[in-house]
Amino acid sequence: MGVRVINQARGNKDGLGSSKKIVLALTAALTLISCSKGEQQAAPQGGGQAMPVTVLTLEPTSVPVSVESVAQTEGAREVEIRPRVGGILLKRLYEEALPSRKAKCCSR
Repeated sequence: MGVRVINQARGNKDGLGSSKKIVLALTAALTLISCSKGEQQAAPQGGGQAMPVTVLTLEPTSVPVSVESVAQTEGAREVEIRPRVGGILLKRLYEEALPSRKAKCCSR
């Protein structure tokens, strides 16, 4: 006992069913009709009179350009800083960006 499967969606040899062919033909016909009407409407109306327009003269000028953006940065490496001695820093005895001297205390 065998089962026979028929593929009805296939239609004819080129793969298009008759309903698809009708839709395709109607679409092509409507496209051609609408294109030919557009050419007739594009013709100037009013006897060829010119429409009044405003004319501006442009001059080149330099304009500053500024760009703003929002971003987040991330380091290439993650570094953990740990103290070598235990305790709490009570007072800083140095100024930043000033040279330090040998054997001078930096903090208490």
